[in-house]
Amino acid sequence: MVDVAKYISKFSPKEVKHFFDNAKAFKKCSKFTCLLSPKQGEFARILIITPRASGNSPERNLVKRRLRALFYQYKLYEKPYDCAVILKPHGCDASYAALKNLIVKIGQCT
Repeated sequence: MVDVAKYISKFSPKEVKHFFDNAKAFKKCSKFTCLLSPKQGEFARILIITPRASGNSPERNLVKRRLRALFYQYKLYEKPYDCAVILKPHGCDASYAALKNLIVKIGQCT
C-alpha cells in the first residue's frame, strides 16, 4: 500500500481537470468553498486552492498544513470522494475551529 500521508494532496494536471469536470458543490461560506468528486485512485485526496488575495504566503501555507493534517487525522482518505477546498479573499482569517468544523462535516457526508 502507498504511504497515504505523502500523497494526500498530490494531483496531476489531468486529475485536476477530471476532478473539476465531476465536482459538486458541498459547502459554501464567506471564507471558502468545498467541492466533492468521486475518488480517482485507491484513496481519497484533498486539493487546496489558496489564491494570493486570501493572504500572504505564511498564512496560506498555515491553512494548507492545517487542512491536510485534519484530513489525515479524521481519515477522510478512506471516504469514496476527493475533496477540494477553495479559499476566498481573506480566507486565511478562518480559525482552526472553522477548518475543523468543515472537515468534520465532510467526514459525515457519505
